[in-house]
Amino acid sequence: MDELIPVAGDVCKSDIGIESNLAAEIAQMFDPNGNTGWSVTFVDWSEMKCHPRSFRAQDVTFDLLKTMTSIKTSVHITSDAKVSTRPCIWNGMNRPCFLFGRKFYSETLDNLMHMFSNYTSI
Repeated sequence: MDELIPVAGDVCKSDIGIESNLAAEIAQMFDPNGNTGWSVTFVDWSEMKCHPRSFRAQDVTFDLLKTMTSIKTSVHITSDAKVSTRPCIWNGMNRPCFLFGRKFYSETLDNLMHMFSNYTSI
């Protein structure tokens, strides 16, 4: 793991395995020009730990869904604190960056189903 992602050992002192959220970083290492550098999955890294924050039932609100679907700029911060910002472009148009949310406890299901039925026009 340390050969693939050298900063992983600096950030995460515990053992970590290759997870789906590391695929973009690995692709970036092998083909920096062929990777968009952003994810379609909203993840809350605000706690600055080895793994993103998990959402509890009380976290699932209209404001959370609004936040997830209104972000139209991808911000990337490297291990040496360099910041780059790019718009999320799809078919030449600036679009919301995230299609999915990640790290929801099972207790959030009822709230998510209720919020989703009220959030969409289906």
